[in-house]
Amino acid sequence: MPTYNAPLVSKRLKNNFEDLENDKQIQFINVNFSDQKGNINDDYYLLNVLKVVPCMDMEKSIYYIKTYGKTDVIQIKKLYIISNSLKNYDIVRMKEKNIYNCDRRV
Repeated sequence: MPTYNAPLVSKRLKNNFEDLENDKQIQFINVNFSDQKGNINDDYYLLNVLKVVPCMDMEKSIYYIKTYGKTDVIQIKKLYIISNSLKNYDIVRMKEKNIYNCDRRV
């Protein structure tokens, strides 16, 4: 199912990642679906990655900025990660994905 900026995951996947939730690296937000008959399914969660880390090597990576209306979005063709930037995290959100006014590259 489509979501905005957060993946929708099943209860089964959530149960497999409880250790990351306990380490405060991720957060699961329960989502309820209902059909026209009033049947409710609450076995799905939005996955929110809590650790935001600047890790993209902007000098080596190949990327460009695409404009959609008033919003600039970075699109990465080849990603280079800064050494040791991920520390001891198992899952992170890349800070640079939220940067909109960086140098344009091709």
